[in-house]
Amino acid sequence: MERIARHELHPPQLAPGLTMKHQVADRLFLGCFALAVSAVALGERDTISHTLVESNGIPAELGVMALCVLAALALLDTVVNDMLPDRCKFATGERFRQLVWLGIAVAFASHSFVIVKQGLGIATALMYMLCAFRCAAVSFLDLHAEFADQRRDRRSTDFGALDA
Repeated sequence: MERIARHELHPPQLAPGLTMKHQVADRLFLGCFALAVSAVALGERDTISHTLVESNGIPAELGVMALCVLAALALLDTVVNDMLPDRCKFATGERFRQLVWLGIAVAFASHSFVIVKQGLGIATALMYMLCAFRCAAVSFLDLHAEFADQRRDRRSTDFGALDA
């Protein structure tokens, strides 16, 4: 008998009413936003982000570059592992997906804290904190879906052994 893919029997559910399609759109938006924040911070002179990088020197530049790398990895993982056919896989990206999203969340949160510390605008800091919380939620929901799939696979394997 041919083995049926687990997603054909039970599509992964992240939360009631939330499916992986929502998660992919969320990841694409947040990854593109993180890349845009990085580009603005390094290139646009009349922005708060660039002011932060200029006033804090090399550590801030390294932080923005790390955000850029993490965002590129997150986008690559999302496009290759979630949107392309199953024969295309970025195994390392899939394995470290939650850590990458938590890294992006930390980068957004630190950006927000520096904005508040320097008194550059509470509204902008709030926007970055909301993005940080959303990135952490993406990581948590993905981890939840992964463990739910593992539990479902274990249950189907255990019941299959009893039927034999």
